Amino acid sequence: MRARRTLAACALALAGAAALPGCALLDAQGDIESVGQTTTIVGTVATPQAAHFPVIVGLIRDDGGPKSFTSYYLRRGEGPFRFQQGAGRYHVFAFEDRNENLHYDEGELAYYAGGRGTPVAVAAGKTIDVGRLDLRAAVPEGLAEVRAIVKRDLAGSPELSRVHRGSLAAWNDPRFTPAAGTEGMWTPYEALKKYGAGMFFFEPYDPARVPVVFVHGINGTALDFKPIIDGLDRQRFQAWVFQYPSGFRLELLSAWLASILEELQIRYRVSQYAIVAHSMGGLVSRGAVNRIVAQGGAQPIALYVTISTPWEGHEAAEMGTRFSPVVLPVWLDMSPGSPYLKELFRSPLPDTQPYYLFFGYRGGSGTDGTVSLRSMLDLAAQDRALRVAGLPEDHDSILKSPLMIERLNALLDRYAAPRAASANRR
Repeated sequence: MRARRTLAACALALAGAAALPGCALLDAQGDIESVGQTTTIVGTVATPQAAHFPVIVGLIRDDGGPKSFTSYYLRRGEGPFRFQQGAGRYHVFAFEDRNENLHYDEGELAYYAGGRGTPVAVAAGKTIDVGRLDLRAAVPEGLAEVRAIVKRDLAGSPELSRVHRGSLAAWNDPRFTPAAGTEGMWTPYEALKKYGAGMFFFEPYDPARVPVVFVHGINGTALDFKPIIDGLDRQRFQAWVFQYPSGFRLELLSAWLASILEELQIRYRVSQYAIVAHSMGGLVSRGAVNRIVAQGGAQPIALYVTISTPWEGHEAAEMGTRFSPVVLPVWLDMSPGSPYLKELFRSPLPDTQPYYLFFGYRGGSGTDGTVSLRSMLDLAAQDRALRVAGLPEDHDSILKSPLMIERLNALLDRYAAPRAASANRR
């Protein structure tokens, strides 16, 4: 038991948390086994003219009984998509949302093979590539049935209801508690079923104010940002928080964030937003930013800020993968030199993207108490930063720092303030 607690403490150094009992590793083992029973479905969607319209790809589950709508993915233009679902049999459908109403309408390019083909069978723990989905003008056979299933299940599907795309929440929501953050790291699959995940608003969307998207780190929740959010200029900005189980693989989380941001931008006709990320949230958000930039078109990210992000990973995660009897999925990506970290800077941020990197240096031994200065100051991360700024704070206190809050508000005022308000600024 003591050995397990020591290993748990080592791995949790990444989150700056205290050691958990050894039974936490047993809970994690069961959760990992549950994740191992899921399947991954990937593919590429293509349009005749490679236009920049939104493309929605969805899954219809067909196991012999009533068909059900289980998940969807939104991206702009053609390119890859990815789903992680329970084992089963699925039909894939897709359409180009030319009028951006998030519904299929007659005349829009579409794909569906379910009217004439058998479902794609995916076994537990396997990945299947469904290949290239070519969107065409001819209405695919069976698409009317898909529309009816989607209309029915959007309002009541348990799987779809776990993913939040602008749900209203309050600070006392159970999913924002530190305990929920810990559950999300150790048992992400169970946390997803228990709390759901996605983007949350604290008030109804207001088109007169610019959204500021906050992305927490490992073992964290949106509550970590409360001091910063309390200090926002609420006349000009509104807080959106991306709440997610932090034990999942980073590739999945970054794709999820990018898709939700694209959907919210379309649904609310958002022209621009800012992103503020802390710790591992910087790795998640940078992956999402890369996807959004790669899709081309007008770029909506008015300002991108990362705070205390371990760009080179964390040694504790590598130790966890080597010595722990249970390896959390996220440790694989947080280990220095992981494929995810190597890929993160393969495409640099555009010169036109305002990006600022903040870090703390109060921790001793070349760290902020949790992450090494070397990892936070990776040269590739600094390369496109307009400024790199160090604050005399540790990994957690930096989010409460009056100086950090002051600097962030100044940047929002400079880059992301509503245009009407900006025109009146001196």
